[in-house]
Amino acid sequence: MKKKLIISMLMLLLCSILPYCEQEPIEELQKAEKTLNDAIEVGAPQYAEQRYFEAEKKLNTGKKLISQKKYKEARNSLIKCAEIATFAIKEATAMKRFAEEGVAEYDSTVQTEAAPVSEEKITAQKPQVTEQYYTVVKGDCLWNIAKRIYGNPLKWKLIYEANKAQINNPDLIYPGQVFVIPPI
Repeated sequence: MKKKLIISMLMLLLCSILPYCEQEPIEELQKAEKTLNDAIEVGAPQYAEQRYFEAEKKLNTGKKLISQKKYKEARNSLIKCAEIATFAIKEATAMKRFAEEGVAEYDSTVQTEAAPVSEEKITAQKPQVTEQYYTVVKGDCLWNIAKRIYGNPLKWKLIYEANKAQINNPDLIYPGQVFVIPPI
């Protein structure tokens, strides 16, 4: 009887101190900082401003939680930071490419007196948008998004494959998520 009581008390004590024994999320912090720096390098503060600052906020929250020794919450915040920063990298890369193509379009339409450019030629030279974005609203599912965008709900896998980094389960998407919609 005494043995069971002692074991129960030890288990209770162990369970009460385990949260304090959790280690600092060093790897998560390093990954979050590296991903955020990568986002800076591709121009996320300019081309994906909202996502970049959201990721930066998560990083700062994670650092603050580490200083408060709330490692579990810090780990979650830092993981989310890396996910958001990864998406900011993708978004910034696409927006930067589009902006550069837009500049090329502008340069190609410059007309001179010697060689006027016809309206048909200008229209033909406009860059094609290869990707678009879709923000999920309440009640959405990949099936309905594909039906709305592609006219074919069976194309939902295209959206899923293009956004695997932020979709853990294709049956669970959340309002506010921004998906890249690839061309068919």
